[in-house]
Amino acid sequence: MKRTVVALALCALASLSGIGHRIVSVEASISTDEAAIRAVIAEFESGWNRHDAKAMFSSFSDSTDFVTWRGMWSTGHVEVEAHHAAIHAKNMRESKLTMLETRIRFVRPDVAIVRVRWRLEGAKDREMKPVGTRTGLLIHVLTREGNKWLVQASQNTDIVQIPAAAPAK
Repeated sequence: MKRTVVALALCALASLSGIGHRIVSVEASISTDEAAIRAVIAEFESGWNRHDAKAMFSSFSDSTDFVTWRGMWSTGHVEVEAHHAAIHAKNMRESKLTMLETRIRFVRPDVAIVRVRWRLEGAKDREMKPVGTRTGLLIHVLTREGNKWLVQASQNTDIVQIPAAAPAK
């Protein structure tokens, strides 16, 4: 009984001192930041499907690092955008990217790790032969710079299905 009274008194004191208001403010801030980050991901997807590299990378920092699904590492906004403009002019020009699932984890109020599962259809290989549907995972690290979220690093990975092992004889 004594613990219940103490707990109720602490709750009342916290609400009077404004702590409850600060908790609500932090939650509202995270909600606003999460919406802004989801907008960054949506613009990447939209830019991809318009084959507009400038739009795709509009929220990537000037010093961004981007690792492709093949392991090619590009550094800097200009290099990353140029690489994607080149592939969208050729073997990705008919591709359609769909973001399937986005998970956001704030490691600090101004730093987030974002994991995005994706599906790509209509892509072609270097010989311009259809490659079929691909699925993968993008992992981004974003930082809040003023009121804007920017991608500082991105790693793209294809999800490759490994065939089941043949039954033992």
